Amino acid sequence: MIKVIWTILFLICALNLQGQKLIDVIANHDINEHQNFTLTNVNGMSFFDFDEDGWDDLTYPMENDSILFYKNINGTLTQIDSYLFASGTIRQMLWVDYDNNGTLDLCISYENSEVKLYQNDGAFNFTDVSISAGIYPTVTTPYGFSFADPDQDSDLDLYICSYDPNNSQNKYFENQGDGSFIDKTAYFNLGNGAQSSFMGVWFDYNNDQNIDLHVINDRIGGNDALYENQNGTFNDIAESLGVLNTDQNPMTSSISDYNNDGFQDIFVTDFGVDSTASGLGPFRYKLFENQNGTSFIDQAAAKNVDADVFGWGALWVDYNNDSYEDLYVATGNNFGVLIPTMPLFYRNEEGNTFTPITDSIIGDVLTISFCPVKGDLNNDGFYDIAVLNEDTFPNIFLNEGNTNNYIKINPVGLISNRMAIGAQIRVSAGGITQLQTVFCGENLFAQNSQHKIFGIDSNSIIDSITILFPSGIIAKRFNVTVNQVITIYEEEYVTANFNIYPNTNELYLCPNDSIQIALSGFDNYSWSNGSTDSTLIITTPGIYYFEALNEMGDSLYRSEDIVVTFEEQPLFQELSTQVDCNEDSSGVASLVFANPSLIDSVLWSNNQNGMQIDSLSAGT
Repeated sequence: MIKVIWTILFLICALNLQGQKLIDVIANHDINEHQNFTLTNVNGMSFFDFDEDGWDDLTYPMENDSILFYKNINGTLTQIDSYLFASGTIRQMLWVDYDNNGTLDLCISYENSEVKLYQNDGAFNFTDVSISAGIYPTVTTPYGFSFADPDQDSDLDLYICSYDPNNSQNKYFENQGDGSFIDKTAYFNLGNGAQSSFMGVWFDYNNDQNIDLHVINDRIGGNDALYENQNGTFNDIAESLGVLNTDQNPMTSSISDYNNDGFQDIFVTDFGVDSTASGLGPFRYKLFENQNGTSFIDQAAAKNVDADVFGWGALWVDYNNDSYEDLYVATGNNFGVLIPTMPLFYRNEEGNTFTPITDSIIGDVLTISFCPVKGDLNNDGFYDIAVLNEDTFPNIFLNEGNTNNYIKINPVGLISNRMAIGAQIRVSAGGITQLQTVFCGENLFAQNSQHKIFGIDSNSIIDSITILFPSGIIAKRFNVTVNQVITIYEEEYVTANFNIYPNTNELYLCPNDSIQIALSGFDNYSWSNGSTDSTLIITTPGIYYFEALNEMGDSLYRSEDIVVTFEEQPLFQELSTQVDCNEDSSGVASLVFANPSLIDSVLWSNNQNGMQIDSLSAGT
């Protein structure tokens, strides 16, 4: 009996040590085909809710064949009729509302061909508008591409990487807001030189509200780039920031604030030591830790993620909802002799180090894998992972979850682009503030779900959610309940009918005057001058506005600016002619103004008007 008890205890302990699992459930889904390319190619896929019904769908690449679209029906991926035929070998696919008309279009890069833009008519009938939109021809060997709004004009611009350094540079196409693009590569100096570019990812590395561009470049002789956006002027400062990564072979640009310090970091994979069999390497992974927006330091070795395995795409994903993003790395050597390898999976230990937990993945994972993407397959608030593999079926890893809490956020742009691409989302709970950026093109040819999940650990209330939209408008929510899906719209400024005293159409102040403004219906006022009252008494000129909570206490509003102008005072000289005697009325009084344009009329104490009055008797 004692032996039986000890055996049971041992099994319980062993199960606890194994922890949370990712289980390959592809057999439960309607996935009966996989890519079978004539060449060994790295490519990506999309785990994006393309019909925007709240369930994350899967878009799968093919070669000279119908693209595979899997609609998520209550947690089951079901193949539907294809919307598009792949006219070549697909590198990357992105769902994007490029014309901001409320329907998702599809952009695809083809190996050794071009980038094509397909417009959705709203019923998932697609038209190739590449030529009319102005993005054709693009580059001779397009690889990764991404959309963002670096000029903050509410339209999504397009950056395309070229892998052929001999024939074309990278391209930057500026969206004109009418469905067309203009090549502005040379104007903004974003060509990236003669290099083999893999991927460009947009993120604001220094939190100055200007989105920057990180570009990874492959092969010996190459340097990565980080183009700092200085109010519309771009400069490559990768060397001064410490992310030049010279003579390396980076395969992914994966962005995360992994240590929750408020600044986003960069992870890049590489060939690893095992590539020496092909005459290359060794090349290690890099974890460029952001030093408060001033520089980056490679912390891969210190954090235990400097692997010597041939790596491809890397995915930041908080799989256990403990508020720290963990790391999944797709691996496998496909140069020369194919060498399948196990993926790498690391648990983030509160930003201090990473613990390998690949054994928590259950399924056939000894493959050559390229692109991991994340979505919430069964809408349980835990990210699941799909992985694109070489010449075999993808992995569909269902996250078995735990008891930790979450919040799922859908940001919607009203002034900015509808998809809120480039927005920064901050979630604060339990003394930790997490930061995620809304991407459209990231990692290695990847598109993750637009429904952003934040793990909240065991906290039951979220102190605040703050979204900084590309327009600069900030939307906030306070005291938010966990384990729900919340849609947050970009708040327009409150159109406020202020009560103003004195009642005037022009807010001018004269010396010793004051203006009183008030607006009711809000709580917790915070005026720009520091006042917290609902009524503000203004005695000095300036621009005034308030932030306040609505009556429910869960939304923050900002008023329009109230401009109070100082009324310039007239400067004048008094002139007078005295009367001849006490009974005479020969006196004259006049005013000479230094700035007569300020004067509309002059009213004297005797009710006469004008700059000069006469026939005055003695008096004041």
